[in-house]
Amino acid sequence: MKQIVTLLLIALFYIPSSSICAQTTFDVYYQSSVPITGFQFSLNDVIILSAYGGAADEAGFLLNNSSDIVLGFSLVGAFIPPGSGVLVKVEIEGNLADACISNQIIANDVGDSFESIVDGCSVIVVLSGAVHGCTNINACNYDTNAIIDDGTCEFDSCICPEDINGDGVVSVADILELLVEFGCTSGCMTDLNYDGSTNVQDILILLAAFGT
Repeated sequence: MKQIVTLLLIALFYIPSSSICAQTTFDVYYQSSVPITGFQFSLNDVIILSAYGGAADEAGFLLNNSSDIVLGFSLVGAFIPPGSGVLVKVEIEGNLADACISNQIIANDVGDSFESIVDGCSVIVVLSGAVHGCTNINACNYDTNAIIDDGTCEFDSCICPEDINGDGVVSVADILELLVEFGCTSGCMTDLNYDGSTNVQDILILLAAFGT
């Protein structure tokens, strides 16, 4: 009886090793304005089991890995064209949240390495040849081609002050908003010429922009 109870306890609390060291896939992304002819990187705090797929596979790269390094290259001069997406998929053992790229090397066609950074642990950003500009999608001067943010983002030039209700167009609704505040002399939200009050001049400014 004692042996049966012991076996039941073992069965109840036994946790398979696969649940302790879970296997999952970590996608490594890239952003590059130049062709990539080879790459190498490490993954911290996990064990690498294999590497496959992504742009590396599409380019015909040979992919090799150890327990902590992934290597991709071509013997026939193939390259990954400029662009962005999944560079390679890495099957790992460990906690996916702990995985983070480090010691990355991105090579050009003469074997030299491009300057690069890792963004958010999973994206390799190649700085060489990268377009600098505003990368904030909410900014007025957002640049869809920019990879490196150069600190030039600004948020005021595309805001139309006559669009009082912020619906994207100057319409009758904005006129009504202004008329509600007409005669205001302090803290006026509809003081379009910033003279301290909402008056007929503000109405004329709004009408000049009507429909835009």
